Amino acid sequence: MHGQLTAAFTEDVEALTAIERLVSATCADDMFEISLASDRAGIAMRRWLWKRASGQSSTMTS
Repeated sequence: MHGQLTAAFTEDVEALTAIERLVSATCADDMFEISLASDRAGIAMRRWLWKRASGQSSTMTS
């Protein structure tokens, strides 16, 4: 089990390193975000947190 965990972690490090290289080499104007329906809750929370952090008044609804 430990070997499988180490292998999975190593794969994650390799993937994140490749993504970081790609992002670093891409002009900001050429980047865009793609969100899927399954991302809805996380996006809503990030927007709510951003509004709170920027001083905008907002109530969180469930």
